[in-house]
Amino acid sequence: MEIVENIHQVDGVNANVYITIEKEGLTLIDTGMPNNAKKILNYVKGIKRKPADISTIVLTHGHIDHVGSAQELKKLTNAKIAVHQEDADVVAGNKKPPRPKGAMGVMVRALSPFFKFAPVQADIILRENDHIGPLQVLHTPGHTPGSISLYDSMRKVMFVGDTIRFANRSKSTRLNSSHT
Repeated sequence: MEIVENIHQVDGVNANVYITIEKEGLTLIDTGMPNNAKKILNYVKGIKRKPADISTIVLTHGHIDHVGSAQELKKLTNAKIAVHQEDADVVAGNKKPPRPKGAMGVMVRALSPFFKFAPVQADIILRENDHIGPLQVLHTPGHTPGSISLYDSMRKVMFVGDTIRFANRSKSTRLNSSHT
């Protein structure tokens, strides 16, 4: 659904996946879990665009629910993959992501064999204050070392990945959570 003019949230992918429409083409922000590529491309067709119009896929961080369909989408669209330098090796499969501590860490270790994504090499390595079209990169580490937020100053919109999380029990906002 279009949430702001020329910014769409892709429904039905069990993750926050966004598309921004620019003169240069489409920018896809995150790809959701594995096996979402067809849903995302069907959405693109539904807004009267072609899959090849996706020029860039920006990954806000290296967790499976954000990068799971990146490799497949790159193959289907020839889009460039952009990720922060601190998460590039995780996304490429060259390094394991840091594990959360405590009970969450135990759960992640137990479930990790069932939740794998196809690694993908970044074409664009992002750093603080870089730009992808109108989106300014803000390095917001904590959730992962390479977590980023993307700020569009023209539209006054910020994409935060998982940098801001809401705790259900306390109803308070937690910044830079280590939840996966």
